[in-house]
Amino acid sequence: MLKLDFSSDELNKKFANSMKEIPGGAIGVAVSGGGDSVALLALSSYWARTNGRIIEIATVDHGLRKNSSVECDEVKKIATDHNLRHSTIRWLDKPKGNLQNAARNARHRLLSDWATVNNLSSVLLGHTLDDNAETIMLRLIRGSGVDGLSGISQTKQIGNLVLFRPLLNFPREHLRKYLRVMKLNWIEDPSNFDERFDRVKVRNLLSQLKATGLTKSKLVVTANHMSRAKDELNRQVRIFSKRCIEQKRWGNIEIIHDIFLEASSEIQLRLLSGALRWMSGKVYRPRFSDLERLLSAIIEKKLNGGRSLMGTLIKEVGGRVILSREFSAIQRPIIVEKPNFIWDGRWRIEVEREVLERTEVGALGTKGLTAVKNFRNFDVPRKELIGSVALFENGVLICLPIISFGKGLNSSLIGGSQSFFNFLGTY
Repeated sequence: MLKLDFSSDELNKKFANSMKEIPGGAIGVAVSGGGDSVALLALSSYWARTNGRIIEIATVDHGLRKNSSVECDEVKKIATDHNLRHSTIRWLDKPKGNLQNAARNARHRLLSDWATVNNLSSVLLGHTLDDNAETIMLRLIRGSGVDGLSGISQTKQIGNLVLFRPLLNFPREHLRKYLRVMKLNWIEDPSNFDERFDRVKVRNLLSQLKATGLTKSKLVVTANHMSRAKDELNRQVRIFSKRCIEQKRWGNIEIIHDIFLEASSEIQLRLLSGALRWMSGKVYRPRFSDLERLLSAIIEKKLNGGRSLMGTLIKEVGGRVILSREFSAIQRPIIVEKPNFIWDGRWRIEVEREVLERTEVGALGTKGLTAVKNFRNFDVPRKELIGSVALFENGVLICLPIISFGKGLNSSLIGGSQSFFNFLGTY
């Protein structure tokens, strides 16, 4: 038997310690079939058995590689051997353009839907110490600031999905040894050895830099320092946001211009970045150069007719900077197939079961607005009504919940009236 630097029992104990912060309830585990994720499956399976917890396994099949379905079947076999239920989630609505970025976003969305349907409190991901060090080095090369150099966070919330990474302090080498001891096979992704990819170049660079004393562990220590600084900056942003921001029930954010100017540029940039991410439902921040230009326009009152960034319209009206959802960026209408789901990244939707399969959820639009009598009598601005979620049957408006028009659909911002302020604490 291959000798570990520590016993498999010690590895299980270390994993159990990393799971102390996991929320209660059933837990999902995302497993691609690679070594790190297969080790996560085995370790979480043992942890669940010894702690009386329920876990479920899912593999996202992006359909981008020839043998992707075979790899999903391999994961299913491993899960079955551990007496665990496995689901293959297929990505069907592939867009044109940047497939890599779209695939990442789709993975989060598909896992979120899977977690919601199965009532899972969180989903485990298999990122390791090596992944963290490689990410930090990549961001250092790209000129990242405090947030980027804080590395991969152990916990992250994306919309309704809570992601948890219990292996961030586990070297990949130890996990491979563990798999060999446990006689578990894994799938090697050929791209892990393809030097056309930046991550592979960085991986090779880190191997060379080890001789100079720049180890993966030291990079992670630096990231921990950066993470503390980031947390304090974000705490200050949350405190300041309560003074200068008002969240509207229809989903807009209004920034009081004069109070906003009192903050330092660092706080201003973070507040704007958080607002754009919350409005758009996107995981990643805007480009820093775009954010700087937007901040300059706000400070100098040069928004003119308004600007657009990350699917958000930004304009100044009466001493307030108003951020609203850009209509062209709103999620396209969908046929209602389930009673509960997340729409456009921010809205929790509940549809009465009797209208399933025969109705469609989408933005009201100008055509739908014609069906709303006396819409000017409501406190919701016309443009925001047009972008509000509505329920249609055969193209006819039957419910617009933001003004209590009709019935069959309920909608609410994830997090309610404090949604944006709560969001600021999750990134």
